Amino acid sequence: MPAKYVVERSASISDFYDVARTYLLAHEAEHGLMISVASSTLAKPADAYWGVVRNQSNDVVAAALRTIPKMMLSREGEQGAMAAIADDARQANFQSVIGPRSSMEAFAAAFGGNWRPTRNHLLYECRFVRHTPAANGTPRTMAIADRGLVADWIQAFSAEAIGDGATREAAEALTDRHIRDRSMWLWCIGGEPVACAAAVGRTPHGIRITSVYTAPTQRRNGYGSSLVASLTRDLLQRGREFVFLYADGANPTATAMYERIGYQQIAEVGELDRRAENA
Repeated sequence: MPAKYVVERSASISDFYDVARTYLLAHEAEHGLMISVASSTLAKPADAYWGVVRNQSNDVVAAALRTIPKMMLSREGEQGAMAAIADDARQANFQSVIGPRSSMEAFAAAFGGNWRPTRNHLLYECRFVRHTPAANGTPRTMAIADRGLVADWIQAFSAEAIGDGATREAAEALTDRHIRDRSMWLWCIGGEPVACAAAVGRTPHGIRITSVYTAPTQRRNGYGSSLVASLTRDLLQRGREFVFLYADGANPTATAMYERIGYQQIAEVGELDRRAENA
């Protein structure tokens, strides 16, 4: 009897995306990170992993991609599909898995070993800005003169929201990409920046907001929410069908802010780390 699921490994990541594209786009925001990585022209590491799972009807029912130490998982279209990925990926080089919570749990159960949850995020999507906070100030894209400040904020955001403590070199490299791509926006009071937010990870119909950060001395003034609302509205007016972002599930203040603007929760996502078994 043929196997219920078969993992298909394409010759290249671009071929992988061609095969997985229809499945991924059916839930575009949920697969936004995988889509943006798979469709980018950035160089991929030699030990990258990618694969799709097909059922007996030859339909794609799951996908996985690793270009960094984190394995990205799609949603599981049929029960058992993530177990097939887990079995195929045993020789892949990865330290953790990220994706929809149910997919991570199915993958970890099939892979075995000790896993530790390190992130719990809610995925939000906005197609219409319902409310724009009326904070003082105006938005603008960052300039070269803002480089040092934005690098400081990226490091602080990494430590506070992600917990990985980005190095100064990494923060400056990301800041330079934002300058090049004009993807970082600032909220300014009297010309002085008080908050930032970036628009990255473009997908065929959407784009992701990240690095939402307000200087500690300027918080509780509505600057961050005003910037997110303004940036979201601008992105939608310029042709994006939707804007999506990840919010800390343990931060009700942030989630309430996004919901007031017009964002709706569409999924629960996170990260499971398997490095703990060797600690």
